[in-house]
Amino acid sequence: MKPAIPVYVLSGVADFRPPEVWEKAASPGDLLEEYWETGKLEPLYGESLLWRGFEKLVAEATAGGVDLSRVGAINIGVSYPQQLAQMPEDDIVEDFLRRLCNSPQRKLFNKLPTIRFTPTHAASSSGMVPFNDALADISLRGEETSIVVTAGNTKGTNRNRPRIGTDETTEIFSSLISPFDHKYTGANMLKLGAVALGEAYQYYDVNLLEALEKLAYDQRLFTHQLATQNLSTAHVTTHPDKIKDQTVFYPVKLLSIAPQSLGYAGLILSRKAPHRDRAVRVVGLGSGVDATSIRDRKSHLFSRAMEASVITALRQAKIADSSDLKILEVHNPFPGVSLTELGIMLEFIGYQRSLSYSILHGDIGVKGKLIEIGRSGGAMSGHAITPTFIRLAFEASKELLGTGGYSRPEIDDGRVAYAGVSSVGGHHTFDGYLFLAGGKTENVAK
Repeated sequence: MKPAIPVYVLSGVADFRPPEVWEKAASPGDLLEEYWETGKLEPLYGESLLWRGFEKLVAEATAGGVDLSRVGAINIGVSYPQQLAQMPEDDIVEDFLRRLCNSPQRKLFNKLPTIRFTPTHAASSSGMVPFNDALADISLRGEETSIVVTAGNTKGTNRNRPRIGTDETTEIFSSLISPFDHKYTGANMLKLGAVALGEAYQYYDVNLLEALEKLAYDQRLFTHQLATQNLSTAHVTTHPDKIKDQTVFYPVKLLSIAPQSLGYAGLILSRKAPHRDRAVRVVGLGSGVDATSIRDRKSHLFSRAMEASVITALRQAKIADSSDLKILEVHNPFPGVSLTELGIMLEFIGYQRSLSYSILHGDIGVKGKLIEIGRSGGAMSGHAITPTFIRLAFEASKELLGTGGYSRPEIDDGRVAYAGVSSVGGHHTFDGYLFLAGGKTENVAK
């Protein structure tokens, strides 16, 4: 059921665009080490990106007239703090608190907010943890307003090194794969995704590869068009025709794979509705888990973790008319990850044909006649781990409001539109799902 206490999204920020200093440092030559030794890469450390995201979030909120005086907690998260940032959670909290106490932003709060960093091993779905903590601040702890701010640098740039090595990166990102699968089969996230996609193509739907490649191409194109208006928060905004036609692990191509990204994303949540004519409200949040080993799963193609997440969130959202589900922001770092989610959603709206048919015939997609999918580019256009879910939730909020270059959903008077946002940790080991409702404030508040 919907929470008895409403929770609104008042403001948000996200930026996964590579900073100019990284573009220069990572260009061919020996500048990376030099930039790091001279401190020029300090703004790219996880804790620095976190603070930058907070500054931007607070500036955006105050410019929009959001009252932050009663904020009781700031929930923070950094991608793989021990492995990538090489800082314990407590040290990141201490660093953030020091910056806050010495900043002009401190005066915005009546009392010093609690800084909370809940440890998690949820990998790519770890952004749901501080988000859930913020919901609990409002629904359970009685706070009026709570802040979520997250950051990550998957390049591993920190005070101890300019960049993480390729082998170590592979090890970190394989941490949610069972030790047996990893050791004896050489499995990693991308290989498992390729296997699942190949199995789907070979045994279930010969048109699925074509459909998913079309969806990826359309997502890239839409993201590129947003970027030409300086409206995209994505990392990769290249026109899809300029991306190398390269197969990484058959049948997965470079066009459809998320890059190693760095950036931040944040949201401000409140029980008080915004002072504007349109609003976005949290109406459902679910999570689920599955076995780490693919040997212990029913199928490569189906995620029990995602199924449990979506069903729980749908039950809470209570969407009376399935035609009001207008938007999906999918966590798709590589093709096939969203198969379970999309399958459940098509069943929910009563769609009678296959997933591949729905994409190839434009029923769902970036300009879908029934549901618009992945207009932000999804995780495929930028994946900084912890901030990814928060970025997708922010983008879905803008889509519901019709801001940031997105067209507003067409809904009847008195109705609201719904958006679904997925979060996938590991190869569907820890998953989560969020539903947002958007429309006229008086309708969203019902």
